[in-house]
Amino acid sequence: MRIRHTWWLVTLVLLISGPALADDTAIYGTQPVTLEPNVLIMFDNSGSMSTKDVPAEPYDSATVYSGAYETHAVYHRKNQNWKKLTDHVDNIVCEPVKNDLKENGFDKDNLRTKDLTCGGNQRRMRTGNYMNYENSSFSENRTRLSVAKEVVTGLLSDVTNVRFGLMVFHSSQGGYVRDTCGTTNSTISSHISGLTAETWTPLGETLAEAGLYFAGATSHFNNGVAYTSPIQHSCQKNYVIIITDGQPTKDDNSILYTANYYDNKKIGDYNNDGRELDSDGNVKYPYSYSGTDFLDDVAGFLYDTDMHAMGAGTSFEKQNIITHTIGFKLDHDLLSRTAILGGGSYHTANTADSLKEAFDDIISTIVEESTVFVAPVVPVNRVKRTADGGFIYLAFFKPLQIGEWLGNLKKYGLDSVGDILDSTGAAAVNADGTMKDNSLSYWTQLTTDGADVTKGGAGERIQTQSSRNVYTYTGTSNDLTDATNSFVETNTAIGVDTALITEVLNGINDWPIGSIIHSEPTVVHYSSSSTMIYFGSNDGLFRCINDANGEEVWAFVPPGQLNRLNLLQDNNNDYYVDGPPGVDYGVRLTGTDLFTPETVLVGERRGGSTYYALNITNYNTPRWKYDIENTHLGAGAEVLGQSWGTPEVRTITVSGGTTEDVFILPGGYDNQQDSDTPASTDSVGRALFAVVASSGALTPVKVHAGNWSSMTHSIVDVSAVDHNADGITTRIYAGDMAGQVFVLADDVAIIGTGADRIAEEVAPAGTWSYKNRLFRSGLGKIFYAPVASDIEGSIEVLYFGTGNRADPLDTTESNRFYGVYNHWLDTDLTPANDLLDVSDPTGSYDEALKATKGWYMNLTNPGEKVVSQALVDSGVVYFTTYTPVVTGVAVPIDDPCGGTGARGTGRLYAVSMLDATPVTDWGNSSSGKVRSTTLPADLPIAVPIIKNRKIYVGAKSWDLPENDRVEYFYWKQTR
Repeated sequence: MRIRHTWWLVTLVLLISGPALADDTAIYGTQPVTLEPNVLIMFDNSGSMSTKDVPAEPYDSATVYSGAYETHAVYHRKNQNWKKLTDHVDNIVCEPVKNDLKENGFDKDNLRTKDLTCGGNQRRMRTGNYMNYENSSFSENRTRLSVAKEVVTGLLSDVTNVRFGLMVFHSSQGGYVRDTCGTTNSTISSHISGLTAETWTPLGETLAEAGLYFAGATSHFNNGVAYTSPIQHSCQKNYVIIITDGQPTKDDNSILYTANYYDNKKIGDYNNDGRELDSDGNVKYPYSYSGTDFLDDVAGFLYDTDMHAMGAGTSFEKQNIITHTIGFKLDHDLLSRTAILGGGSYHTANTADSLKEAFDDIISTIVEESTVFVAPVVPVNRVKRTADGGFIYLAFFKPLQIGEWLGNLKKYGLDSVGDILDSTGAAAVNADGTMKDNSLSYWTQLTTDGADVTKGGAGERIQTQSSRNVYTYTGTSNDLTDATNSFVETNTAIGVDTALITEVLNGINDWPIGSIIHSEPTVVHYSSSSTMIYFGSNDGLFRCINDANGEEVWAFVPPGQLNRLNLLQDNNNDYYVDGPPGVDYGVRLTGTDLFTPETVLVGERRGGSTYYALNITNYNTPRWKYDIENTHLGAGAEVLGQSWGTPEVRTITVSGGTTEDVFILPGGYDNQQDSDTPASTDSVGRALFAVVASSGALTPVKVHAGNWSSMTHSIVDVSAVDHNADGITTRIYAGDMAGQVFVLADDVAIIGTGADRIAEEVAPAGTWSYKNRLFRSGLGKIFYAPVASDIEGSIEVLYFGTGNRADPLDTTESNRFYGVYNHWLDTDLTPANDLLDVSDPTGSYDEALKATKGWYMNLTNPGEKVVSQALVDSGVVYFTTYTPVVTGVAVPIDDPCGGTGARGTGRLYAVSMLDATPVTDWGNSSSGKVRSTTLPADLPIAVPIIKNRKIYVGAKSWDLPENDRVEYFYWKQTR
């Protein structure tokens, strides 16, 4: 095994709208604040709206309408197109959907594509007969204007939790706000009813005027009008819905291309597609009557720009405008591009029913998006330092109300002091540690992608790839690129329904990456110019991404996940390949400091109990190596639990004195620990073991409940130490769900008997005969393995904390942080007798500690729990905690976007490694030294990072304290 170069890696959570869950993702839920969004309807009152071509007669399911679509087939909307879902409506098993389709011809509901049963993702569906009706000619027709009036006024009478406004066209130049957002719906309806079809169609100009209205700026097209912005709160959502039946006309005012539009910025060819201006800067007219192509550029500008300065330095720093478009009796690429650049959706409608459906779909989306969570996005925190510090990779996930969550991987830069930069070199992170909305990650082809999970990053690149390589393992060939392992609809050897394969390949709601929650991406260098990124996601796939462009080199569906893929179609958020990968390296690459990647091992966490090993020496042709199933150690007391472990890649001595590169792994999680009253002992996961990295063969590191009766509870994390820094790991540590700490060693022997016993350091022999249950507390679960450091030249101290991360919202548990001495004697410790209570931060403990075997510090806040592994630096121990809210915290009336208590409180601790006394005032000299500081964001879920003599949690940093007690001891960090 060779030490690998690792890069900074981050997991981020985006504005949460999911339900509370019975695991650690419950920490991402909070109390929602529903603010009425501002929705400005841009209503087309141009002359063409008088056209009389909308069917007057309603759809009749008993009538067969002729046309290009199959009468009895069902189609669903996918990627802006209608695609056939099934040949006959009677094939649909879900009765409510089938009945609606038969009666109405259309429906929007949740339906599984595999078996057409209720559930799965939400879909817009129509029968072929209804599609033909929409495109038929009728003897009795209505004007487009009368139908649009009827639909929009009906909408206004039904929807009450939206601040609607109305905008219409002037006869030629731009438009005007007829009713400001917040006007009563009845007033807006009366004004819509009085509209006549008599203007041109200056779409771009009118949308630009709408932007000035939201900005509270001076009108461009209406003399003497100075707008008051309708935006009331920084987290309030703002929308424009454009309903139009025609291409732009009379739409070439200079505000679109030469004049400073807003904040001394011009719109122009905002997306650089070359459609608006020629090489000399002259306006192009692709449409009749001075029709231009600026509409999509205006929408892009409004979406990317902060149009109303408020909420600076917070996760709601940018008040942008989202634009939805509806083509009424019109299907036009410009409207599609406008919605894409404007962050909205594009709809087409030919009848009153389909127009109502379009509005209903947009409004339901707006209402859902407008339920915002007052705590900001999780800050940058799950970070590993790199050798060169040049880049970080952010793994995002976005919860959904129904079904699987979405994910993405994005790349950013780092400057010389560790600040996160986007691809343009600008700061990518707000003061509170959240991503800036206008940041642009690497790989991204948009103008900005910010914190939006479904924009930019690897997800965007996968969506636009012309082809993909997706594999599984069927047992016939170890070469995953062999046809027998292709994850395609035509490969019957997979044993998965073809429709389900299609759904997996298409992604969740047509987005190609599932949530990346616990599978921390691993960056692997193959040469100075070739780097790959490996990670698992909760859509059933383990991926290899090319760092050069963000494209997917290949994806792999582990065989153990094949029979679970049908869960993608239910209404729940499930787990699949959720474990963090580990990589073993071989020989040094000639002329470099890099080593040949050989084996990647990844687990499933709550997705299963298996680890999978692939040969990745050639990243273009991955090969199957082996798996580690739950009976790898045996079928009795040795059975493994869920594969939660981060593989510790180490070199150890084995039998005969030879060395092997190994993966050191915990026994795994027993999900009976999710119970409020778990059993007194676990039945699985009570183990700690190591396998040969190249083969999966077991090694002498193999302890479990079958050969060590003290192992009564499951273990989910391990740490390992190369004690004398010679490249050979000799000590392994782990904690379990009962608060016990176990130690294994290959370089320690007990000499003597009784009171004369001593522990001596010996040469490693590969027997791993030393084992000890060093500590048992009975108070709290240990989710993060202890970190070992030496003090006073010889005493090894293990630092760790307790807390049930699987139930972070529990306010009743009591937890501690420990510094336990390891004198290597094979007897159990009892905290009440052997450890000193150092909870009082003002205490003096030097003398008292001499007669003890360590110390503990009570975490005094209700339900406070340790949520990171400890970090030791220059005599100071750092760790983070999370404290949930005891009772619901009301959102401040004066600022509904500012309440942060609903998600609990994060704290960063910095204490002396000797006795947990405080070592810093955290930059506030008037307060004196205190143990912890409250973090600006609420979810500290990983180890803090030290870089350039600063400590980072997220984007927040503090200077490292000068520890005036460091002279009293010698220490070294051993992990």
